[in-house]
Amino acid sequence: MGEHFEEVEMYSNSENRKIEALHSKNRFIYQVFSDRFNVELERTKILDGKALNIISFAGIILTLQAGFGALLLEKTQGPNLLCYLFFLGVVFIFLSIIVALKGYYFKSWNIVPNSDQFMEEYVKKDLCELALIISLYRLIVEKTKINMDNNDDKVKWIKLSFLFLVVGLSTNIIFIYCFFFCNL
Repeated sequence: MGEHFEEVEMYSNSENRKIEALHSKNRFIYQVFSDRFNVELERTKILDGKALNIISFAGIILTLQAGFGALLLEKTQGPNLLCYLFFLGVVFIFLSIIVALKGYYFKSWNIVPNSDQFMEEYVKKDLCELALIISLYRLIVEKTKINMDNNDDKVKWIKLSFLFLVVGLSTNIIFIYCFFFCNL
């Protein structure tokens, strides 16, 4: 009877090592996917911060430009190049704000796993652990890709907003230069 117990114990230890190795591998794979998902989440926060910075800065410039420009334009007589430069600067700064808002616009963020979906599709179906893990990995990869695409879209809008901001600021600098140093 004692020999039979030792065989079962040896078999159990061997199986336990295999199971532990499998769990270790699965934890590693999960950590890689989870880290990638978290990178996209952090990237979203950074991009939203940049969009808000552009909106804030452009809003301050637009406010200053409206006050300062109105005073300067009172001294000009009729529509001339200075008026066009002033309004062109306003338009570019305003476009910068609009485009940054589009970049900041929140698209649906995909959380993995969605608790209800996970319970319905995986847990209640009584899948084996390996099938459950593989399904979860696929879901994480799919949702991470969607989030990455959303962030890439944000990047395009933020870059365009920054371009409008730079052009608007350049136009304002030209306006101020022409006002003080040119007789237009």
